[in-house]
Amino acid sequence: SEVASVMKSAAQISNGCLKFTPKIAPFVGTPSTTQDLELLRSALGEDKLNWLGFSYGTSLGTSYIEKYPNHVGRFVLDGAVDPSLNSMQLSLGQSKGFQQAFQNYAQYCLDEAPCGIGSSRAEITTKVNRLLAQLDTHPMATKHGVRLTQSLGMGWPLWSRWPPRRFRA
Repeated sequence: SEVASVMKSAAQISNGCLKFTPKIAPFVGTPSTTQDLELLRSALGEDKLNWLGFSYGTSLGTSYIEKYPNHVGRFVLDGAVDPSLNSMQLSLGQSKGFQQAFQNYAQYCLDEAPCGIGSSRAEITTKVNRLLAQLDTHPMATKHGVRLTQSLGMGWPLWSRWPPRRFRA
């Protein structure tokens, strides 16, 4: 399945980093990146670092604030990540957010812009889940030449935050 393939690829990437860059790999992470931001600020001759962070960028921004409070300029942290949560808790929260975004899309599809996918949220959910299951073993050709896989299709709930006109069938 595609999930097993993605997990295998992730493990290969991680193992490859450790194998081919053993001197660098230990320095790849939030603490090192935070220090790199401070080095960049200093190298640019700036008194303060200004930061716009989305998602994981909020973690980097928070880490910078904690480590270098005297060099914090204007910071915008959008979609803040709770640093007290572990990766499983973060994933669960993100999944709940995706589910809510999908439900919002389904309701919009019913109320504002009949999409032709179904006549109830349950029917829309069933049809989308069926499509995603099919994409796991049978990616779909698109007019742009990109094969629509399950993982690309799963990214679709992210797009529900964008203007609904992008979702019309």
